[in-house]
Amino acid sequence: MRYLVISMAELQDVEDLERGLELRLKAAEAIKKLYKPDALYFLADKIGLCFIVNLESVQKLSEVLVLLSRAGLHAESIPLLDINEMQKLMADMANPDLIL
Repeated sequence: MRYLVISMAELQDVEDLERGLELRLKAAEAIKKLYKPDALYFLADKIGLCFIVNLESVQKLSEVLVLLSRAGLHAESIPLLDINEMQKLMADMANPDLIL
């Protein structure tokens, strides 16, 4: 499953913008090496990272979120569905037998 992961530090929590930079760079390098994201962006105005990554399990997503947390970033993940997954989901939602 592909995920869009957005992580950032709260600006009010950051007194020195460069203090945690080395730790955030190490987190970005680890994510790049271990999880091979499709895209990786630094959010300079919000002090964070934004990337798309394909992970085979929810446990891997947890690993990514813990890594970002250790770098002082608050992270959110959004699952990205391809068209086949979306059509299956829509068919399941339209099935009256699945309604509780």
